[in-house]
Amino acid sequence: MENFTFAVVNEIKKARFPLEKFLRVLGTTPGAYVLGVFDCCREKFSAEMRGPNDKTNNFIDEIGNYRNTLLSFACPPNSGVAARSTVAVSYFEKLRELAHPYDGSVILPGHFLTWQLGDGGEHVPLYTHQLRLVHSDWESKGPPPRTIAEL
Repeated sequence: MENFTFAVVNEIKKARFPLEKFLRVLGTTPGAYVLGVFDCCREKFSAEMRGPNDKTNNFIDEIGNYRNTLLSFACPPNSGVAARSTVAVSYFEKLRELAHPYDGSVILPGHFLTWQLGDGGEHVPLYTHQLRLVHSDWESKGPPPRTIAEL
């Protein structure tokens, strides 16, 4: 895949950091689960825009069968987001909204994948296991679940 999301570092002659690739590789570490929220544009950079420090092909590709990464993008590939995008804030509000009333737990990716992000954004689920995320500051609002299926 050539259309990965990069962080552009303006301080060093527009050097590009392969942030999405790093997150994907980190998610292949057994025991890890990576959530990435990209509330930024996904414009395609031409070769002329990449700058002298572009090292896009010098990165280890994903390896192994273990993958636990959920990437969420505020816009579709080769597109942009609104200047005042609220996807990052909405992301965490949605996690709270989907939480179980008793213990504040959310199973990811689960129902989270049905949430439509910002300007036509998308989720990219790359996982072999689900994650049970628990809000540490949750105040119980209901009875405990009777079965695992109720979580």
